[in-house]
Amino acid sequence: FAPLATAERVGFGMDKVVHFFLFAGLAVLGVRSYPRQKVAVVALLLVYTAGSEYLQGQYIPFRSFDVYDILADTVRLLGGAVYLQFSRHDQE
Repeated sequence: FAPLATAERVGFGMDKVVHFFLFAGLAVLGVRSYPRQKVAVVALLLVYTAGSEYLQGQYIPFRSFDVYDILADTVRLLGGAVYLQFSRHDQE
């Protein structure tokens, strides 16, 4: 939720990379914490993704709503969930 430098606001830059890895970590930690509720965890994280962008766009100075952040977050959430589905660590 921190303001970005002007250079970070343009294109698919480091901001999207940060979103990508941040939400992968949330997916992995969430699903590992609640393995019997994988779908609910991922669904709630998807709601969080959209909600956090909305809040940034409406209430945080110098921040804006960015659909590409939501896309990066969603792709990584789903990627993290798929990774866990096929990893040996999740099949205990």
